[in-house]
Amino acid sequence: MCGRYTLTWPLAAILKDLGAKPVAGTVWAPSYNIAPGSKVLTIVERSGTLYAGLMEWGMLPRPGSAGRRIINARRDSLLEKPFFRQAVQTGRAIVPADGYFEWTRDTRAPYRLCDPKRNLWYFAAVFQAGPDRSRLALVTTEAVGPVAAVHPRMPYILPRVAIRSWLDASHDAYRAWITLPAPVAEAECYPVSRAVNRADADGPHLIQPLPTTPSPSD
Repeated sequence: MCGRYTLTWPLAAILKDLGAKPVAGTVWAPSYNIAPGSKVLTIVERSGTLYAGLMEWGMLPRPGSAGRRIINARRDSLLEKPFFRQAVQTGRAIVPADGYFEWTRDTRAPYRLCDPKRNLWYFAAVFQAGPDRSRLALVTTEAVGPVAAVHPRMPYILPRVAIRSWLDASHDAYRAWITLPAPVAEAECYPVSRAVNRADADGPHLIQPLPTTPSPSD
């Protein structure tokens, strides 16, 4: 699963990375601990142009419901579950991130995972549009590579060649990417402070590696 991630790049650099345009009024400040319920930077495609705006992380189980939000959508059942069927057909988006956190199942120790070259990752997402705001869920898949040493699930990190296919609402080429597990993405994995356990914690100290704790794969 994915329940926390980081996006510490300034908005201008994020937009430049994919050539996206901001939706009017979009403001983004770097964050080191993005949690469900937050308004998150999201990119969609409209008539061939990429637009970056804000959506709330967590889809409603039913319109107007106040229950627990759905923050993740499993890739392997995305096309089968009635709840996600409409979203995957008409509400596909990507969420830029420069890393995310995961907790080991045995000791609940937090780890940060990120691109070794500190490039942006783009998580596949689906969303439901609403009268006041749009809400999204991150697509997850089976963990591969070094990620699997920490947790069996991970965000679906789209290769750059897949981004346009995923976002393009004019055809169903996106199906080719979610019918198979995600390609192996290079990832650096290192332990971080348990201070990240607090959803309201923020700051660069949360992504500093702990020097003495070994990797779970050692």
